[in-house]
Amino acid sequence: MENFKINSLSWYINKYGTIDGEKKYKEKNKKIGKSSFNRNTLNGFINRYGEEIGKQKYNDFILKSKHTKEKFILDFGENVGNQKWKNYIEKKKNTSKRSLSYWLNIFDGDYVLAKNSLTLYQSRGLKFYIDLYGDEMGSEKWINRKKNQSEKISILMKNQINRKKHSFNKNDIINKYGIEKWEQIKNSRIHSFDNYILKYGEIQGKQKWKEYLSKRFNGNFYSINSSIFFDELFNEIKKININTENVFYAKLNKEIFIYDDKKIYFFDFTIEDLKIIIEYNGDFWHANPNIYNENFYHPILKMTSREIWEKQFYKINIAKNHGYDVIEIWEKDVNENKEIVLQKCIIEIKNKLKGWK
Repeated sequence: MENFKINSLSWYINKYGTIDGEKKYKEKNKKIGKSSFNRNTLNGFINRYGEEIGKQKYNDFILKSKHTKEKFILDFGENVGNQKWKNYIEKKKNTSKRSLSYWLNIFDGDYVLAKNSLTLYQSRGLKFYIDLYGDEMGSEKWINRKKNQSEKISILMKNQINRKKHSFNKNDIINKYGIEKWEQIKNSRIHSFDNYILKYGEIQGKQKWKEYLSKRFNGNFYSINSSIFFDELFNEIKKININTENVFYAKLNKEIFIYDDKKIYFFDFTIEDLKIIIEYNGDFWHANPNIYNENFYHPILKMTSREIWEKQFYKINIAKNHGYDVIEIWEKDVNENKEIVLQKCIIEIKNKLKGWK
C-alpha cells in the first residue's frame, strides 16, 4: 500500500475513491479557507472563545502584532515608539504601490498622473469582470460599478469641506505650514513653465517647455481598450491605399500633439495625410453624458461633467482650427458593439480619401 500524506488529495482519493475523494477534499479546503479567512478577526476570536474572552484575546493579538503603534510604544516607550511608528508609516507610504505617495514620487509630484496610476493599480478592471461574467454581463457590471462608485464619491466631493481635505494649493500650504514651506515647494518644481521662461528667456523657454511636455507625457497613458481598438483600426486601414508611416497613435509612432501657449494637447489616433483625428473618450475620464449628468463632480479631475465637456470641446476646436476633421467615439459604444464603431471610422476615412483624390 502506498504511503500518502494525511489530508492530501491522494489520501482522500485512496480512502474514498476518485469522485467522493475529490469532493471531500474540496469541502475540507473550503472549510479551512473560510476558517483561515476569519481566524484573526474580532468575530473569529469571539466565535472561538466567546464574546468577553474573545475580545480580550483579540486585543492581546493586536498588541502582539509586529507593526502597530501600540506595539512600537510598548517596545520602545512613548517618545521613541511614536517616532519609530511615524518612520514606519512614512516608509510604507513611499514603497507601497497602494499609496498615493509612491506614485507622487514616481511622477515628480504630478497629482493627476499619480492619482490616475493609483486608481488603475487598485481597481478591478474590465478584464476582471469579463473573465468572471463573460463579455456582455462583465462589461455591463463594469460600467455600473464605475458609475455607482463615481457617483458616491461625487456626492461627497460636492461638499467644500471634503474637497478641502484633498486639496494641495498655495493657500492651504501657507495656512498649514507657512510661506517658507510654500516657497520651498515652489522652488523645488524644476519643471514648470515659469521656471523655463526665467532660465532660458521667453522664446527659448517656451520651446524647451514644449519639448519637455512632449517627452514627459507622450504615450505614457492610454487605456487597454483604446489600444486594442486602434490596433484593429490600423489593421483595417492597411487594406486601404494610405501611407501607414503617417499614422500616429500611442503604440505606433507616438501620439501627435498641438501646442497652445502653456498647454500641450495629445490626440489619440491621427492619419496625418488625411488630416483625420480619432478621439477615444473613456466613459469615466471624459464623463460620458449617457452615464453622468452635467452636475457630476469628478473625484480625480476635480471638475464637473460640464467642465470636462467644455475642456474637451476646446481641445477638439484646437484640432479643427489646425485643419483636422475629428471623429469622437465613446468607450461605452465600443464595449457594446465594437464592429459598428470600427466601420463608422472606416467609412469616414474612405470618404475623406475619396474627397482628397
